[in-house]
Amino acid sequence: MKRIPIPVRDFTSDPRLIVIRSFDVNKPGAEVEELKGGVAGGSILTGVLRLGQEVEIRPGIVTKDSSGKTKCKPIFSRILSLHAENNLLQFAVPGGLIGVGTRIDPTLCRADRLVGQVLGAIGKLPRIYTGESNTNMRLCSHPLPPVPYPPIPRT
Repeated sequence: MKRIPIPVRDFTSDPRLIVIRSFDVNKPGAEVEELKGGVAGGSILTGVLRLGQEVEIRPGIVTKDSSGKTKCKPIFSRILSLHAENNLLQFAVPGGLIGVGTRIDPTLCRADRLVGQVLGAIGKLPRIYTGESNTNMRLCSHPLPPVPYPPIPRT
């Protein structure tokens, strides 16, 4: 019998969380004084997130300018709450799913708009690459031969 190894948890590196969902916790029709910031949910890959920590989300708001160039503007915020299941946390470590309450405009978090982005300490996330890539394609002059698949055993 093989065992699945326990992954090594890195608590010393800069924090990095992959956002797998984001949402707005405000009820429709809430008064301005009652509004809360958006929530990003995901798994911490490395480091430790702490309550009150300043964070950024990259690539953030992605737009195109008049010439068609892609522009990215990271989102900066502060962690207001950390949740795991129904537990409020003071800090969160790698492993498991974490809900990060922020001061981000809830409309930016609504309907999983932050999915695929990365949350981490300010200035510690990798640069955003928006360059274009060139790909050359050629149409084949003749069809490729079919790939022989192994027969499927009948039971």
